[in-house]
Amino acid sequence: MNNGFKTPEPSEQTQQKVEPVDDSFLEKPKTNTAIEIDNMLSDKSEQSVGSIFFVYILIFVVLAGVVMTYLVFQHKLSDTNSNISTLNTKVNKINSSNSSTNSSLAVTSFLVPNLGIQILVPSNYSDLTTATGSTTDFSNSSTQAIFLSSKNIAEKDNNCKSSSVAMGGAPLGIIAKIDGTYPPVGTVSAGVLLIQTKSYYLAYMPPATTCTTNKATLELINQYRFNLVFNSSTVSLSK
Repeated sequence: MNNGFKTPEPSEQTQQKVEPVDDSFLEKPKTNTAIEIDNMLSDKSEQSVGSIFFVYILIFVVLAGVVMTYLVFQHKLSDTNSNISTLNTKVNKINSSNSSTNSSLAVTSFLVPNLGIQILVPSNYSDLTTATGSTTDFSNSSTQAIFLSSKNIAEKDNNCKSSSVAMGGAPLGIIAKIDGTYPPVGTVSAGVLLIQTKSYYLAYMPPATTCTTNKATLELINQYRFNLVFNSSTVSLSK
């Protein structure tokens, strides 16, 4: 029943449709799948950063090792060069010493016509001088002998030139020619046997006294005594 009222027709305004609102710009809630993808990307990003950091550390360690190896090598090389230099210095000294030694080891023959013998002496000590005389130092009877000295020694002290004045005038000793056979070893005043022949023997007697008190001259005499050797290997009959 309308009670006499007419139901109004819908107006044109009320008949307009409501346009839908564009909400695409609004962030929509992520689905579980999207969240998982984001987490995976985040983990990969963190892993990538960690890997890069590890590579940097590895490069640093390698470079540090290279530098340390280089420094150690340089130090060892410096030590080696120093040792080589020291060794070269020692070798040069040894070579110089050997040269001097070889020079002093060169020998020459010193002839003693009065006794018919030759003595092998170092070339540096070949300036020997002799004086002929007689001595009773080897036996009770007088025997023929030569008294030994050198030009260098005589220049230091004229009292040390070759002389027949007992043993004092023979700073390098006496060589005597004695008839008979060399006495048994240990015989007093027998001297050092040099040569034994059928009728006589030659013996060496070192000086019993000194010809000087001068220190420099005594040192020179001791040098000669150290380098001169009088025995059966160095003294022989001259040809």
